[in-house]
Amino acid sequence: MNVVMRTMLRSVAALTISAAAFSAALPHPVHAEPMLSVTIDQSAHQTSSINKNDRQYVPAVFFQKMGATVLWNDSSQTVTLTNGSRQVMFPSGGTQVIHRPGRTYIPLRYAAESLGMSVDYNAKTESVSIQTHPAALSTLAASTATKISKDDFYWLAQITEAEAGGEPYEGKVAVAAVILNRVNDPEWPNSIQDVIFQIVKVNGTKYYQFSPVLDGRIYKVTPDEETNRAVKDALNGTDPTDGATVFYNPKKTTNKWVRERPVSTTIGNHIFSY
Repeated sequence: MNVVMRTMLRSVAALTISAAAFSAALPHPVHAEPMLSVTIDQSAHQTSSINKNDRQYVPAVFFQKMGATVLWNDSSQTVTLTNGSRQVMFPSGGTQVIHRPGRTYIPLRYAAESLGMSVDYNAKTESVSIQTHPAALSTLAASTATKISKDDFYWLAQITEAEAGGEPYEGKVAVAAVILNRVNDPEWPNSIQDVIFQIVKVNGTKYYQFSPVLDGRIYKVTPDEETNRAVKDALNGTDPTDGATVFYNPKKTTNKWVRERPVSTTIGNHIFSY
């Protein structure tokens, strides 16, 4: 082999080694979650997000941009968000938490509304708008409260306890929200008590809308402090179901009509549908 050829081979080998060393020095590619556009009080932001069961999850720390305090309790393995007098907690092993390396994701709408904020989702642009102003929400709560009598609150708490007494807090809020969603839907009665106690006759057979009314549990339960708080949150606009008007436990019903409804989300033992 002549001198020129040996020199060329050495050059090629050196280039190969240099390229391999450069490649090894590069960081391994990290899977990036999709980015979500979020407007907070007219200020534009971007955050990574996870869509699960048609719900948007964002990193818990993102709520710091909304003025919330975000704390991690190592002993209880819980993320706690605080905004003024409002607080919401997310246990690490709960269904509302998704873990990724270095980040903990929580449901955007539920967390924001629990902290007293309003949330609007634009399906066309796939973006979210959040208003953090407590004054506007206080006005909303006050106007809602004027429409609710003591009897209405009593029965709303009774049905919530009877249907979701053993469910997580979000599940209680969701059940109360379904009742209120029906009140606002022209397909259902327009008052809380009429919705709860509605009976539909089909071919001479009576169908109760809620099993606790049929079996009498609604008259026997005693709502605890958590249930009453969940009802108040629903009345103030928190709706983890995004407008669902139906819920059911798939282990306890074979009703074809309810099972064919479009699903909104699953919370605890209940499926919530439209």
